[in-house]
Amino acid sequence: MPVDTSPRADHAIFIDWTLNLRSGGASGYLANLRAGLDLLETPPRVAIEMLSRRASWAPAAPADHSVQALHHTVHWYERIENLMLSGDYASRIAAMAPKSLHAHTATDMVGALQHYSGQGPQRPLLIYTSHSPESWGKEVADQWRVRLPDQRDACARLERALRAIEAKAFRGSDVWIFPCAEALDAYLETVPEFHVWMQDRDIRFMPTGTLPLQTTLDPDAAKSAFGLTGATVVSFIGRHVPVKGYDLFRDAMMRLLHRHPGLVVLVAGAADGIAPPDHPRWIELGWFDRPGDVLMASDLFVLPNRRTYYDLVLLEALSVGVPVLATDTGGNRAVHALDPASLMLAAPDAEALEIRIEEAITNPDRRGGLSRAATAAYARHHSAEVFAQRYIDLIAQIQSDHCPP
Repeated sequence: MPVDTSPRADHAIFIDWTLNLRSGGASGYLANLRAGLDLLETPPRVAIEMLSRRASWAPAAPADHSVQALHHTVHWYERIENLMLSGDYASRIAAMAPKSLHAHTATDMVGALQHYSGQGPQRPLLIYTSHSPESWGKEVADQWRVRLPDQRDACARLERALRAIEAKAFRGSDVWIFPCAEALDAYLETVPEFHVWMQDRDIRFMPTGTLPLQTTLDPDAAKSAFGLTGATVVSFIGRHVPVKGYDLFRDAMMRLLHRHPGLVVLVAGAADGIAPPDHPRWIELGWFDRPGDVLMASDLFVLPNRRTYYDLVLLEALSVGVPVLATDTGGNRAVHALDPASLMLAAPDAEALEIRIEEAITNPDRRGGLSRAATAAYARHHSAEVFAQRYIDLIAQIQSDHCPP
């Protein structure tokens, strides 16, 4: 598959994947950064090029989660030498001769490290950003454990292989970029050696931003579209897994549904993991390609992560003024610190969520204040243009600190 071509650049970003505004992690992050760079009106002080696979409009094939696929995955990742910078990327980056190169997945960073092995100072400065809400090895292996619980040994082998790749990516890169110091928490909790890897490491922090969420519906029309006119709607968007707090949300909302007959729960995201409850006012949409419609129908959006990085859906909710309740974890804390009036926080447990959700759904004035503060906070701190300018300024500073003129 061809990759984007580009001229000489001071700084190159690459991801061996497509960019997708509707995706989480590195793909969505870089899609929003690309959009922000395109929106800037003045030429950037650093010439930046982004290499990615060209997006395809064809529907993605269903993922293979068979036992055979698991074992193939294990064998492939156990041979770390499989990870190399592809010929297309290598030739493009060589032609650009950038001072710095920024990878956004562990596999891409290890591929770059192995490509440049032995070249010493001739290689570009290698910058790494990890986007997982916890150890990448643990996250991926846990997804397989949910699907194939009887394959414990294979999942353990997969986790060991992925953690070895993760370790090489962190330890071999020159500079780490995280959205905030709080995003380090999940790695300190789930990677036993992380505090050692951090020692004497150049770690920079830069808040993420997004394009405003696109939707053609106002709140009344969005509720009508889901058949929820007149209801009080509380929503959740994401994977149904413990790290995303789906079980905490489920337990809190089931108690609230019993007490509030006009309350409805609206959930988007693949029901792959924790089973949803059986309740007539609990609506599961499954994977849904219009999250803006879900958010616009919501009187309150809940982001109940046990651990979190810097969730793009939180920023998108702020962009359209949806009242948000988030758990007091990771990047959620950093977003709150930038503008405390823009969202509510709760401890990551079901009882605390229940109390704070009830406080919000029974207080329209509180939700109105959250909505107004959210849109103002988005414009100040989280727009795609603000994000892109922050990125340019940070890369310029990193190159000034590390790269000789």
